[in-house]
Amino acid sequence: MPKTVMPATLYLKKGENIFSIRETNENAPDSTGFRRYQTITVVRDDKLTEYRTDMGSAKSYIKEPFQIICLFEHTVEEALHMADQLRDKPFSLDGLPGTDILGGYLAYAEMKGVK
Repeated sequence: MPKTVMPATLYLKKGENIFSIRETNENAPDSTGFRRYQTITVVRDDKLTEYRTDMGSAKSYIKEPFQIICLFEHTVEEALHMADQLRDKPFSLDGLPGTDILGGYLAYAEMKGVK
């Protein structure tokens, strides 16, 4: 099955709402090593479209790659601020309660009488 290519955009507006923002480490197009890329997904002409920024060598970043799903509830400016905070102030997931999605669904189904 062929891989789908996401359309690209060359500009962002600070006040526009976004679908997501992510930072990934990927091999550079010239294969000179891994680079850190920030990709912001917005809507252009009723289609999801990506704006991509090369942030430099992946070695410069301690924080693991991440993605923030905004679902159009945050603007470009807000999401960039959230990404800066997440990247610059890493946190540990240790001590946070885990989730049991299947267990939660089964408990809900039992409560509602779904069989």
